[in-house]
Amino acid sequence: MAKKKNEQGFLLFGFPIFHPLNVILLLNVLVYLIQISIFEDSDPSLLFTIDRLFGLEPRSFIEGRYWQIITYGFFHAPGGILPLHLIFNMYGFYLLGMNILPKIGKIKFISLYFLSLLTGGAMVVISAYLGKYLYGTDTTMMVTIGASGAIFGLLAMFGFFYPEQEIWILFFNIKAKNAVWFSLLLGGVFTYLGSAPISNTCHLGGALGGIVFYQLFVKSSKESILSDVIAKATEIVDKVEINEDPILKKNQLHLKTISSMENFAGKEKYLLPLQIENANICPPGTFNTQDSYCLQCEWLVNCLLHKSREEQ
Repeated sequence: MAKKKNEQGFLLFGFPIFHPLNVILLLNVLVYLIQISIFEDSDPSLLFTIDRLFGLEPRSFIEGRYWQIITYGFFHAPGGILPLHLIFNMYGFYLLGMNILPKIGKIKFISLYFLSLLTGGAMVVISAYLGKYLYGTDTTMMVTIGASGAIFGLLAMFGFFYPEQEIWILFFNIKAKNAVWFSLLLGGVFTYLGSAPISNTCHLGGALGGIVFYQLFVKSSKESILSDVIAKATEIVDKVEINEDPILKKNQLHLKTISSMENFAGKEKYLLPLQIENANICPPGTFNTQDSYCLQCEWLVNCLLHKSREEQ
């Protein structure tokens, strides 16, 4: 869990304490501990008052408590022995965040998280007033708490980056590209059949925030960077003088290109288009870029990607 390293200071789950993943995690845990201390040491009604002050209540938000559209995401329902609401949300946050953050960077990751939190909250407010004026159902005084709106934004982003990756949702094995919509459907079923306290509108709003963020700030830059790398690599490869061993020349070029890249995301973007299908690569322990057998192997790019993933 937490330990100290001389080079990086204290680490939590392998990351520095002030890494975005840990800062958001610890903020959620800290707020929950404050909630629990109020619940145990004071009148339980005080906790209800605190939730109505910092949780998202559409009527209060419209009347001027605008901070609620952010603060609601850091409050979670107190549990019995285990704080299941907090645990499930933070487990999903960390698992998704570990895979997304290296691909988009810290600034975009933080922006994605808070944008999804905002769009999730906005959807709660909008749907509450639409329900009131169109159907006569008044939910404007219902309080929404929890980070799940932001988590659904991350889940949507995960589906774009790893569409064929299979993930478990309860007892179902679902491809990541379908995970958001399946989760929303599941939440709707639980709400309808079991009156589960699930804010499906918040989840939908968070997912839409993630989709919009990907389309506006990730997809275009991702495509341009990838096309630039491929174009540059193709230009260099085309200039390689073909001799009796063209594979050796190309592999040396790939090794030189990879060695100039510091982060895994850049290496992955370069190597993915070069992958050879059904390559029967050697065991990782035998991979050696100085070995003439490796350098003359047409599957070297597959081994390079596998090795880069191990080292990240």
